[in-house]
Order: sequence, then structure tokens, then C-alpha cells
Amino acid sequence: LNSTPSIVDKNGRIHDYLRISLTDRCNHRCFYCMPEEGIELTEKEHGALARAIFIRKLTDSESSPIVFIPHAGDAYRDVDAALWVHLEKTFENSNILVLGNEKRGQYEPQHATDLRTKTSQVEAMDIILQAKEVWTVENGLAHLAHLAGVQTNVFLGGGHYARFIPWPGVPDNLHIIRQADKSCFHCNWDCEFEELGDIPAPCLRAINPELISN
Repeated sequence: LNSTPSIVDKNGRIHDYLRISLTDRCNHRCFYCMPEEGIELTEKEHGALARAIFIRKLTDSESSPIVFIPHAGDAYRDVDAALWVHLEKTFENSNILVLGNEKRGQYEPQHATDLRTKTSQVEAMDIILQAKEVWTVENGLAHLAHLAGVQTNVFLGGGHYARFIPWPGVPDNLHIIRQADKSCFHCNWDCEFEELGDIPAPCLRAINPELISN
């Protein structure tokens, strides 16, 4: 008895071969699929296809990528650029991909592929799902990454401390990097030390490479 699954069409024909083309370059010109003269893709379709192929090439390396997400919704919830430079050196032999919706601050990737502003949220999650681990400040992708089961390392300040993360029963794949607890934590970013603006808050500036090592 042959237990191999088969594809049977509405006319009862059994198909044991399936060909899928991601581009209009397929060299078969089946009349029901691709006319002899080909098809005309829109500019948006060309762009989406090019990004998909580019992302697939980046994530198809022999080792899963290390993902950096250096920006939160507000600049004062970021960390110093020196931390990302330190991490680049730590993972210098890895495939590092940098994600985010914007570019700001002093961090300019030297040994990583900078995909900031170049991916949609869906494309970013596709990359994260294939990542070995994620290094990030607290943002939406950080939450999605650890909920998806990816090893997620989060630089956390005191403003939202314990409102989102960490919480009781933190999963093993979530690692929090922060300075020691202070009485000012849970401030909701109403900092008692300085008016917050375009640089990381004091509790995030206090995070240094030694804390990462620990």
C-alpha cells in the first residue's frame, strides 16, 4: 500500500510534482499561469519581492543571526551607543542584523547589517523568529520576541520597571540587564534627577559592559 500523500485536482488527476516560482522568471510558460510575454509587476510588488529575497539571503547563513534592536519609542529609553559597539565586538564572528523603525543617536553599525527603516514589522518578526538571540531595549518587538520563545536580552530602565517586564515567573528565555534596583524605579519616566529628552535616562546610562558580562 502506497501511503505517500498525493495531490488530486477536481478532475481526479494525481499530481506528484509541484513547482513554485517566487518571481516571474520561471522558465515554464504554462498557459494557465504565465503567458509567454510574462507579467508586469508593480513598483510596490518589485520592492516587496526584492526585500523578501534580501531578507532570506541574510537569514540563510550557516548560523542563525544575532538581532540588535537599539531604539525604543522614546530616545530617553535607549542605551548609550557604546553598549552596542561592545556587543558588536562580542559577536564579531556572528551574523548581526540591526532592526528598528528609525535611526537616532550615535550608534553606527560597523560589523553588522543595518536594516533600520528597511523592514516592515512583519519582515522584522520573520527575522526575529529565525534569530539565535535578540538584544534590545524595551519596545514592542522585545515583547513579541520573548513571547515567541526567542532568547531575548532587554536593557531595562526604571520608568516602566515591572509594569511590563520583569514580572513574576519570568520565562527562561528573557534576560533583563539593568542597574541595581533604586527607590526611584517605577517613576513612569518622571525622572527626579533630570528632565528627560534626547539622551538615555540616568538609569539607562548607568548600564555598562560589565553589567552585560554579568
